[in-house]
Amino acid sequence: MDRRRPDRPAEPPKSQLNPPFCKIISGLGGRDLQRIHRLSALYRLAGADWLDVAADPAVVKAAVQGRAWAEQQPSCPSQPMKIMVSVGLAGDPHVGAALIDAAVCATCSGCVLGELKACVDRPLPTRAPECPSCQRCAPACPLGAIRMATALVDGESLQSCMDAGAQAIELHVAGAQPGALTQGLAQVGRVLTGDHWLSVSVGAHRQTPSEIADVFYEVRALSRPHCLLQVEGTPMSGGLGGGDDRSLELVKEVMHLAPDAAVQIAGGTDLGTAQRCHAAQLLVVGIAFGTFARLQVAAALDAAGEGMRIDPEILQQSIENARQLVHSVRSPEQWSF
Repeated sequence: MDRRRPDRPAEPPKSQLNPPFCKIISGLGGRDLQRIHRLSALYRLAGADWLDVAADPAVVKAAVQGRAWAEQQPSCPSQPMKIMVSVGLAGDPHVGAALIDAAVCATCSGCVLGELKACVDRPLPTRAPECPSCQRCAPACPLGAIRMATALVDGESLQSCMDAGAQAIELHVAGAQPGALTQGLAQVGRVLTGDHWLSVSVGAHRQTPSEIADVFYEVRALSRPHCLLQVEGTPMSGGLGGGDDRSLELVKEVMHLAPDAAVQIAGGTDLGTAQRCHAAQLLVVGIAFGTFARLQVAAALDAAGEGMRIDPEILQQSIENARQLVHSVRSPEQWSF
């Protein structure tokens, strides 16, 4: 792939540069509609710019409903929050969820022991809807009751998601089979309109900076000039923050090879990621938070009650936690270089 810089670089929209946008990742295995509803409401009130959810029309609708609830509250910021759906290409292990064969599972609790304790804190058959796609549980199951299912690009399903209220699509392409990117972009291109955004997630599962730059220029040549490039230096494994050092180094190298790419950082991100980007003088267009963001509002996500009818103290504290995380990105003084 020829990575020569074009005559006129496709610069990201200036409105996205100072400060960067804040994206919240719901967990691509997430199918618990009440949790999605609450996560959307909480981070809409906190001022997040994007919510990334699984490519499922029902999930998108739950996110839209949560956002609508927040927008009825007096304290809701005027800055809109858009909804993005994520899908994987054939060969990409990044986008998936654990499926449990109930007829085989003996509920032995073996999956909540040892290494898996970090992501499975209750019997897996009830935890699967919040699967972080780390893929550690399937080989650990002594009965072979667990398998991973990948959410692959499907034009009809994506169109249903866009009709339900999504405004962007993110392709996860790490480890994709040859030709899969071209085929995936063709399907996505039939769904996206001029008002929609395209994002490509790269870097997880040890893609090199050179491979990532190749992906960026191939995507831009085959689709629209403005696309987001999510660079994640770690596999999706439920990282709890403080683990973005490799992501920062990878972003730096990618921005050198593809200086006109609109890069957002993900993977182990936490409250200090924006400061670390600033210290490294990395002018990313966005920062994405997954497990860390969900943990900030876990009390509200797991609270008893229908919809947003939960204890007011729990709700308020969760909103404050969410605002603190968003503010760590949106503070203009951090991006003054």
